[in-house]
Parts: sequence; structure tokens; C-alpha cells
Amino acid sequence: MIISRNIGIKGFFVDAKNEKARKYYEKFGFIPMPDNKQQLFLAMNGLQQAYQT
Repeated sequence: MIISRNIGIKGFFVDAKNEKARKYYEKFGFIPMPDNKQQLFLAMNGLQQAYQT
């Protein structure tokens, strides 16, 4: 997570290939975008929380 502070990463986008993949990503805290439910975003603090559990 040090890298994210040094280079300014705010989070990650993923494009789920289907509904099953979208649900998988949502289990890890990814949030679907309002205009495209197959595109999801996870803020860096969400990634840190997932990594610590």
C-alpha cells in the first residue's frame, strides 16, 4: 500500500465478463458503476481492508 501513496493510486477498475464474475468481485467489495453494472470499482482503502482480513 506504500506504492499507492507514492504514485497516487486511488483504486482499481475491473470489467466482469459475465454475471457470475460480477458477483464474485462484489464479494470482495467492488462496487458496480451506475451506467455499466459489469464495470466495477474498488477504492484503495477497500483493498487494504480485504488484504488485512
